[in-house]
Amino acid sequence: MAGEIYESLHIISLVINRRQDIPLIRAKVKMLAGAARCPRLVVTQLSTTASEMARLLWQKYGGGKVDLSLIHLPGKDVRTGLELAFEGRKPFVSLDDGASADYLSADYIYEEFGRLAAVKGARSVLDEVVLAQGMRGMPVCIKCLKWGLGRAWEELQQLEDRIRKELFADTEESYVENLKVKHEEVVKLLKEKSARTRELDRVNAELLFLSRSLEEMAEERTMVEMSLRIADRIRNPATVIGGLVRLLAAKSTGGDKEEKKLLALKKQAEKLEEAVLDFDSLAARKKNLFRDEDLIEVVNEALSLCVTLSRKKIRPKVILPDKKVLVQANRRTLTIALLTIFRHAAAATGMGGEVIVQLTTSEDRPCITVLYSPTASSESRRQESRNLTLNLANQIMAEHQGEVHFKGQEGAGGLQSIEICLPLFWHEAGLLGKIIPT
Repeated sequence: MAGEIYESLHIISLVINRRQDIPLIRAKVKMLAGAARCPRLVVTQLSTTASEMARLLWQKYGGGKVDLSLIHLPGKDVRTGLELAFEGRKPFVSLDDGASADYLSADYIYEEFGRLAAVKGARSVLDEVVLAQGMRGMPVCIKCLKWGLGRAWEELQQLEDRIRKELFADTEESYVENLKVKHEEVVKLLKEKSARTRELDRVNAELLFLSRSLEEMAEERTMVEMSLRIADRIRNPATVIGGLVRLLAAKSTGGDKEEKKLLALKKQAEKLEEAVLDFDSLAARKKNLFRDEDLIEVVNEALSLCVTLSRKKIRPKVILPDKKVLVQANRRTLTIALLTIFRHAAAATGMGGEVIVQLTTSEDRPCITVLYSPTASSESRRQESRNLTLNLANQIMAEHQGEVHFKGQEGAGGLQSIEICLPLFWHEAGLLGKIIPT
């Protein structure tokens, strides 16, 4: 079946919910094989395989369904055959023990599949028995194929309605269950689409939050830098002009006309000084954006916004103090710094891996440590991603008078950590010093 393009004619789908469904499936396959004029031995082989595979799904994979189809391989090697596609409700390897099944190699899974008694028996009598699906949490799907039908493909197409009617003739339940299977498939697809849409909405919300926050950061920085530069350029001339006017006014012995001119100059100098104060107030607003924030709340907010963790089925181990940890911070920008670091750790970690977030107060200095183990697949792009993450985090932490440190072992699988340390004391002069470009 693999690599071949063939025509398919779906005849019927039957559910496997209980033990009584197994003989029903055996009988239906026997009827379909007989209608296709298979040799008696082939009819026995197909019906026996159908019952054994149905029993395997019922016992091990929570039941499921089977699709019975007639197939035709055109071209030079013209063949017609009967395909039985069994689909269970559970994956071939259970994920109950965590995400370890994701790391099993395909060769190992196919080898384990070939050891199943039902598979061994089917492969001894049929042309193909393959595991078409069942890894990485997907429901198991086993396809069985037998070539060599007695009727030609054109004849089978003409007899399609009659064959299907014969299969439904003995019981109305088969038809109802068939419709039920199709309905369940539609519902399943709609649920999957809804889940993907919700995930996409969450990612878009996260990106929108980052975009808006970065735009606000850039706007704030630009306004502060412009105001400080303009204030510096005006401050000295305004001071000099004001001082000279006051000096001339004190030494003036002229009449009213000269006094009015000096008074006018004095008023203009005062306006320049007021403009300097206005620009200084814009810079002061930057400092006022930093308030007492509970670092525990900021960490939890950043974790809730990080959809990369949920997408990779990572439940971070969060270790936080029992009491509040107050820091001077701009909540929005500090959340962005933590979010980018959490995203970096989650992206580098394997599916279902472990990420540890710990908040400590070493010598009363608040520190957040993120521990993770990158996979081999993320190793090639790790350096570039790390540089981008740390550059953004460093820029934000510089405004918070804090530091970001990367520590870890080289090579895949080595434990990596990113540490964010906020200052023990808030230095008032440090804020503007971080903003003004040298």
